[in-house]
Amino acid sequence: MFIRSIYGKYTGVRARRVLVYKLDRFSRDKYESTIHKHTLKENGVKLVSAMENIPDSPEGIILESLLEGMNQYYSAECFYGHNTFPAAI
Repeated sequence: MFIRSIYGKYTGVRARRVLVYKLDRFSRDKYESTIHKHTLKENGVKLVSAMENIPDSPEGIILESLLEGMNQYYSAECFYGHNTFPAAI
């Protein structure tokens, strides 16, 4: 669906929204997420998270940025093998 949304102006298939379960399913890299969301916006497509209620307001901008940062942090923690949940003492 994502590819069709981006290239809809070339194929005639137009979508107004891309629905993801959570933003981390869209991307866990802030840079990549920004690039893809910009491309979607240029094509008139909005990214919507089913589980994260992000308002269309200045507060929503902060919330979305925070969620993207947390997603990237979690991805880096998993990649480097750090234990984010230490065992109980």
